[in-house]
Amino acid sequence: MLRLTALDHVGLEVRDMDRTLHFYQQLGLTLLRTSGPSVDGVRSAVMQVGSQELNIFSPPGAALPGAKRPVGADHFCLTVDAASIDAVIAELRQVGIDVARGPVERRDGTALFLHDPDGVRVELQLKKPTTGAGPGRVRRYPYAHLDVFTEQPLTGNQLAVFLEPAGLTAEEMLALTREMGFSETTFVFPAETPEADFRVRIFALNVNREIEVAGHPTIGTVFALARRGLIEPGRGRVVLALGIGPTPVELEWEGSCLKFAWMEQRAPELGGTLTDPAAVAGALGIGAEDIEETRLPVQQVSCGAPFLLVPVATRAAVDRAMLDRPAMARLLEAAGLVRRGVFVFSLEPGDDGATVYSRMFGFGVVEDPATGNASGPLGAYLVHHGVVPPERAGHLVSRQGVKMGRPSEVHIAVTACPAGITSVRIGGSAVLVAEGTLTLPGSRRGA
Repeated sequence: MLRLTALDHVGLEVRDMDRTLHFYQQLGLTLLRTSGPSVDGVRSAVMQVGSQELNIFSPPGAALPGAKRPVGADHFCLTVDAASIDAVIAELRQVGIDVARGPVERRDGTALFLHDPDGVRVELQLKKPTTGAGPGRVRRYPYAHLDVFTEQPLTGNQLAVFLEPAGLTAEEMLALTREMGFSETTFVFPAETPEADFRVRIFALNVNREIEVAGHPTIGTVFALARRGLIEPGRGRVVLALGIGPTPVELEWEGSCLKFAWMEQRAPELGGTLTDPAAVAGALGIGAEDIEETRLPVQQVSCGAPFLLVPVATRAAVDRAMLDRPAMARLLEAAGLVRRGVFVFSLEPGDDGATVYSRMFGFGVVEDPATGNASGPLGAYLVHHGVVPPERAGHLVSRQGVKMGRPSEVHIAVTACPAGITSVRIGGSAVLVAEGTLTLPGSRRGA
């Protein structure tokens, strides 16, 4: 959907109400309410752009009180906010709307012309160039703020998604990541190769650079794309070109709303272990018996990014853990392991029905409320060590972030055969929390 900011019309009469509403919803108008048919067969609807309303009546000849233009007018204008006219055309193509004429350059901006199902000519105006150097010239970048691995706002893991980042340099994308203040921010570009649908660049705050892959940014970005209408409802699969390579994401819908997404991860690599439970426990502020009672190894596992998995006996032990980073770093260095995330988990059942209860401590971030990159390795670890038999590994749930006050649910699916693990997926939902537009001065060439 386009980001519309204004309209210059208040009323339309149409022959086909359903097709007309679908068309304008695809453009980005919000449907507020519908009514009818009345006893005389009249149907009505009200759609919104910003604070302005568009009244639609069917069939032609219905009364339209308060119209400022003749009912059935053959032309009206919508103002659109976008980084460029090319971005507008790309979004129209994504939803199957053809441009009848344009782009047409004007003194105050650029225009495109469309026809709605009743033949009304709709002008889309992109006001003033959004690039250029000098006073008053700014670039506008709309973004979405989502909470990921949750269905409840203000829980899960936060993410900012920029769907129109054309013109941004890599340095500016990193600066915007710092400005947003979330662990990761994503920037979505057109695909550059035929095997992908979109190119997604992920920038991470804790390492202050672009990264190849991360779980919650991948899942959240797909939800942002679906909400903007850039993924058609009902589509079962989309491929994102991440730094790690083409990454398939399976989609589950409820009507026209995306409800769940599954991300394919790399085949697991089970790495080295830390063999001194007392030393590991000391670096986590818990007792050695908390680890020893599990009879499971403390092991580093990777599905594209390595995490140290630390099993403990109880959820209370998970909640007591506090990472001593220098002490843990010394243990990892001595064992030749990567200093990255430390994922502490318990298999103790709880009333939430989760398979495991978990927390993830980092060396660049204090704690993460939902870690997709660690959850795939967790599922592989549980299957490899016989904790979960392969026939029950198709749907595991890691309950994470509770201690932080941001509870999350990361779903894990592992497929295995006698020869080993053949597939690891992580999945979840996401919810939109806020939308906004960030402005930058002047113009730059995108990297």
